[in-house]
Amino acid sequence: MYSITSVVYGIPVNSALSRYLLENYDDPEYEIDGFTELYHGGIAGRMCGFIGAELSTWDETEDLVRVSGLRMQPTDEERQKVDNMIAALPQGLRDVAADPDVYLVFSSS
Repeated sequence: MYSITSVVYGIPVNSALSRYLLENYDDPEYEIDGFTELYHGGIAGRMCGFIGAELSTWDETEDLVRVSGLRMQPTDEERQKVDNMIAALPQGLRDVAADPDVYLVFSSS
């Protein structure tokens, strides 16, 4: 098992959003436009992932990660698409979600 880091634009799954998703959806990855579920072996009973666009990703098996080579900002098209996805989400989900922004999201293999 190894760590994976993703740079995403959108909404990361925090603990409050994880609870909301688990209580209200059978399979959010298929029920919510733009939702990506990621595996994380260290957090049983909690979802890991994001709603939005993945900009960059790397894992700990890479020898070096040149930060200047990572894409850290969404294109205008990605930003508009994600903002439209978020606007279409149910109000209850938006109430427990973080504000859309660029985040690091951690997962594992």
